[in-house]
Amino acid sequence: MDKIIVVTGVSGCGKSFISKKLALDFKIDKIIDVDTVIAVCKIFVSKDQNKYLFTTSHEAWKIENIDPIEAYKKYQSAVSKYLQQLVSYIKDNLFIIEGTQINLETINALKSKHQILHINLYATKKQLLTNYKNKAKLSNTVEASDSTWNAIHQGMRGVVTQGTVRNFFKDTKIAIAGKSGTAQENKRRNDHSLFIAYAPYDDPEIG
Repeated sequence: MDKIIVVTGVSGCGKSFISKKLALDFKIDKIIDVDTVIAVCKIFVSKDQNKYLFTTSHEAWKIENIDPIEAYKKYQSAVSKYLQQLVSYIKDNLFIIEGTQINLETINALKSKHQILHINLYATKKQLLTNYKNKAKLSNTVEASDSTWNAIHQGMRGVVTQGTVRNFFKDTKIAIAGKSGTAQENKRRNDHSLFIAYAPYDDPEIG
């Protein structure tokens, strides 16, 4: 039975980075990005056949002017159909699927035919600077073990040294940790990009 690692989560939470890290650590040579699956499907599937493939998760509600949550579920179901078909043709014993569009319907369908490890990522916040003179009032805190925070910090450092922004910081003398993110708006505008960071990595002074 094939083994599949499924990485899900909201935009900007680190799905791509985690997927690439897992691929490197476990010598996995195939990562299926659901955005790419959708792009390929649009070549072979017309808008009349599946109109939800031709929108984004943020604008799906406009198709039938329905509740955004219901529209998002329809969008996920449309993607799920083609993703499952693609997976059925893959003969690798171990591969990774990552994307925001993967829902429980897809997970459960894959479980019936494959061994699944599902990793769902969450964006978290932590007060990094306890004595910063212009510290904003905290609106929320997250309780987690030291090992969890260490993993988060190491992952953010990895984004700068090995990940999506490494070329921008390769000559920087100060050790920086950060996270990049991308969010879609619509087809007429470029994607929104976000980068958050703190430095120095070992003893933060600014974030």
